[in-house]
Order: sequence, then C-alpha cells, then structure tokens
Amino acid sequence: MVGTTINNYKFIAELGQGGMGVIYKAYDTKLDRYVAIKILKARSVNQTLFNERFKREAKNQAKLSHHNIVPVYGFIEEDDILGIVMELIDGETLEQIIERKVKLDIFEAMYIVRQALYGIGYAHSRGFIHRDIKPSNIIINRDGITKIMDFGISKSIVDKGVTQTGTNVGTLLYMSPEQIRGEDITVQSDIYSLGVTLFEMLAGVPPFYYETEYKVIEGHLKENPPDITLLSPGLPANIKRIIEKAMDKKPQNRYASYEEFLNDIKKLETEINRYHLVAPDSAKRDKKSYKLKSLLYTFLIFTALGSLVYFTFDQVNELWKSGINPLVIKFKKTVSGENFGREDVKKIKWTLIQSGIKNKLNSIIFIDGMSGFTCGEDGTLLKTSDAGRSWRKIVTPAELEILSISFSKNGHGYMLDEASLYVTNDFGENWVKSGINNFGKKFLKVKFIDSFTGFIIGSQGLALKTADAGVTWYPVKVNTQNLLCDIEFTDSRNGFIVGFSGDIFRTDDSGDTWRRINPFTSNYLKSIEFVDASTGFSVGGGGEIFKTVNGGQSWDKVKSDYSFGLHCIKFVDETTGYIIGSQSKVLVTSDGGLTWEPADANVIISLNSLFVTVDKKLFAVGVNGTILKL
Repeated sequence: MVGTTINNYKFIAELGQGGMGVIYKAYDTKLDRYVAIKILKARSVNQTLFNERFKREAKNQAKLSHHNIVPVYGFIEEDDILGIVMELIDGETLEQIIERKVKLDIFEAMYIVRQALYGIGYAHSRGFIHRDIKPSNIIINRDGITKIMDFGISKSIVDKGVTQTGTNVGTLLYMSPEQIRGEDITVQSDIYSLGVTLFEMLAGVPPFYYETEYKVIEGHLKENPPDITLLSPGLPANIKRIIEKAMDKKPQNRYASYEEFLNDIKKLETEINRYHLVAPDSAKRDKKSYKLKSLLYTFLIFTALGSLVYFTFDQVNELWKSGINPLVIKFKKTVSGENFGREDVKKIKWTLIQSGIKNKLNSIIFIDGMSGFTCGEDGTLLKTSDAGRSWRKIVTPAELEILSISFSKNGHGYMLDEASLYVTNDFGENWVKSGINNFGKKFLKVKFIDSFTGFIIGSQGLALKTADAGVTWYPVKVNTQNLLCDIEFTDSRNGFIVGFSGDIFRTDDSGDTWRRINPFTSNYLKSIEFVDASTGFSVGGGGEIFKTVNGGQSWDKVKSDYSFGLHCIKFVDETTGYIIGSQSKVLVTSDGGLTWEPADANVIISLNSLFVTVDKKLFAVGVNGTILKL
C-alpha cells in the first residue's frame, strides 16, 4: 500500500498491525493534513460479515466525539479495499510505554486510567461497549492526553445485528470471563478489561500471563488476580481492592459504572497526592515521620538480614536530613527525565491553594487584581474574590467539560464546553446557555480583546467573531481544517491564531480576515504569547519554541533540547517567562526568552494553564483541582 493513492489519500508509511487490519500514515491531499488509515485485512472466511462489522466500526466511532477517544474523519471503500480514516496521533501506545518502562509509577498509572475511564464512560453513555480494552488500544499523545483507539469490535448496547451472543471477540489476555464463555457482554466487560490493563501498568505483565491459551482461560474463569502489592511493593493497599473489584468474576460484583470506578481512582489519587508538592516545614516534618515509619516497617517485614535493614534505614535517614524527598526523586527519575532532577536547575516555590475539588482544571483567568475564575471537567467553575487566596464553587448549566473562560472589559463573561457557549452578566454568579451555532464542530477557546470584540476557535478551522459583546456571532474564514488552539492580539487590529500541523494565521483588520503565515514547523502549535508589539513566542509539539522580534513577520526557532509537548507560555515581565509542558515539565527564562532551562517546580502533576495577574502574580491550574501561585 505504501506509495499508492486511494481517493484523496496518499499512503506514506505503515504504522503497525492489529487483529483487524494494518494501520498506515497517509496524506490527505484535499485537506492538506496527515491522517491514520486502518485497512481491513483480507479474510477468506465469512468475508461479508467481517466487512459489515468493519463498516460499522467507522459508523460507531464517528458517533463518538470525546477528547479521550480517537476521532474518525472518514471512510474509504474501493474495489476490495476497505478503510477507516482517523486522526493521526503523535504519541505512544500504552503497550509501547509498558515495554519501555516495564512498570509505570503509581501517579502515571492513575492519570492514564482516569482519562481512559472518561473516554470509556462517554462511549457507554452513548450506548457503545468497546469489547477490546487493552494497552495496544490506548494511546498517550505528546501532550499526555490518553485516547481510546479501535472501536472496531465495539458493539452498540441496543444493536442485536451483526455480532451475536456467543461470538468471542477481544484479546484473550484482557478478556472478561463472560466474553470467554460467549455470554452477553455489558459495560462491566470493559471495566474488567481496564482492571486487567491497570494491573499490567503496575506489575509489568497481565495478571494471567501463562504459556498456553488454556491456562490463560482458566485464570480468567477460576483464579483471583495475584496480589499487586506483593508484585510491586510500595503501592498503596487500596490499589489491590480497586483491581480486585474491577476484575471480579461476576459482572454484578464489579463496579456498576465507570463513575463508580472513577470515584475510587480519584479517592486513591487524593491519598497519594500528599507527595505532589513540597509542603510547609511543619507539614514536611509530619510527612517525613510518617514515611520513615512506613519504610522501616516495610524493611522489617521483607528484609531478613538485620544489617541490611540498618544500612537501608541509615541511607534513607540521611536523605530526610538533607531535605530531599526520596519519593519525589523516584518520580522524577521514572517520569520527568530530561535531567529535570538536577540540583543546579532553577527552583520554583509554588504556593498550593486549596480548591476543595479533585476535578481537572483547564483554564484560569483574572478580571482584575481580586476577582478570578478557573474551570474544568464535570462543569466545574470556581471563583475567587480575594486575589486567589480562596475559591468557591459556582453552579453552572454546563453539560460537558468547561474548556475556556473569558471576560470582556464591561464585566460580561463567556465560557464554553466543546458544544455550547454560556454567558453571565453578573460577574460570573449566574450563567445561561447561549443559542450560538457551532456548525457541527467543537469549541476549544473563547477570548475577548476589548469590551465588544471576542473570538471562539475550535476544531476543523472553526473561528467565530462577535463585535457586539457576544449578542451575535458570525464565522470568519481561517483556511484550514485543523484544530485551532490559541489566539492572541497585540493591539486592537493585529492578532494571531495557532493550531495543529504548524498552522499560524495573522490578521491586521481586527480578525475579519486571516491569512496564513508560511509554516515554520510541522508540529502543532499550542500557545502563543506576545511580550510587546514586536516580541512574541509560540510553543507546541516536540518541545519546539519559536520567537519573533518583528511583530510576527518572521519566526526563528529557539534552541531547545527537550522533546515533550509544551502547553502554555506566559511572561511575567519582559525578561521572565514560564512554559508548562506534558508530564509536569516546567521551563523558565530570565533573559527574555533567549534561553530556556528546566525548572525544579516540585510538582508531579500535569499543569494545563497559566495566567499572569495585573500585579504580576503567576497562577497555574491542573489535574486534581490543583491551583498554584508563584
């Protein structure tokens, strides 16, 4: 297939093979973008039925629109070739990550399984069961976002058509007992498979990893999973209970829904997240005492030689005395990489602000020096009236995850999830849903540049403008079908939009028309920031940082030795700037962006957004309801 062209797709390279087909990287000549195409493997037995199931895959997955599910773009059928066109994900499958790392850190495993649950739960709510959850069908992109792939054998809960009860589909190592027995498959079947996947993330192998299929089947049907805390000492005890509940032999004894599974994951994250920041001195002493006792008890139980116990205790005690947290060091070595554990890097001393929630936060904004908002998943909206010292929850009508929030200079506010816009006229206390048309696309970001002029950007080149403070919105043409990620204006007339595949567009008429700037990267651009009218920066995939000194007419790449995705860039003043990236990375500059160095930020959670207040305070928000102040 490589080198051939079907319809408007030119096949570039083979990416991998699965049970149902071969996946290729292809170039869409019509829409000027790269995609992934899965071509059905030729089958001689029951070809018609197999083709029908494959076609249904495209239709099923096209109905599923969620940021934790790989989206379907289209469908091709020519002669005896059948294929499904999907988003090309720049990242690694969970299977590849496990092969590389063997075992994942508990923090990383929780983060991945939580996102997987969001995607699976969304599919369940729409009436679809995946039926083949496993590490090779879970991919983590360069931004650290987990996405579920291959709904090729997913089955509509209400569909009694092609795939009948009694047909064994799925991968044996991850298959639920009822699947093996050919019984009816329910949402609990996906929960079982995700439980198996969670076990493998922490143990390095699936729970029933035997040399014959017969023994694997017997394991699923008759054996309890091995004690994960014995295979991977040091894990919290509750992880054993979570895995055993997810993998109970009887579907009715498993988690009743993804929400129930997710609640236990969030509770466990709350327990282990006490290590995610450097706490005040008194709290540090309490934590050190607790951890030291725990380590000592573990050594006494598992170590037969008293001399080894003494030696290990002595070494750990020296670390405590030195002020270094061994658990944080371990996490930095296993997750951070890129020399982020060095002692010579710049230290950042965040202040952790209690938000009172554990939901992921996506965006933060301050209206003035005192009032601000942050928003996130499950319709979460928090407000502060005391410069970020305390936050309270605001009730919203949002149906999905709130992605972005903005205020015009007259105090009117606007926030959006992927499908709807919400408006407030009382400084964020009450919100109503707007009747704005999203043209079947997904919203991503809303931003106002003055009292009346604002923009919404999103998927497939979506760009909307208002010139009357949000009363009416109309589309403006941005010549791309890619996702648009960020928008920035240097003054009332000149602005920029950045997005995937290196898209960057410029306007000099207040956003009525946009023209493409010659691309300077093929990676995505996620964030753009101007220090003044001339000097600006854009960051994105592959650790790339670009700088302009002539108002965006040309962009030069800043030297960077980092390969992780960059999410957001903000400058506190003309010389000091910060970038947050995937897997809790933070970069800092003190020379106006000429050089960027890794910062030891003492955080091991993913941060999603930065904001600089009028009095030059830097705020960051991220997963688990985290709000940080610098």
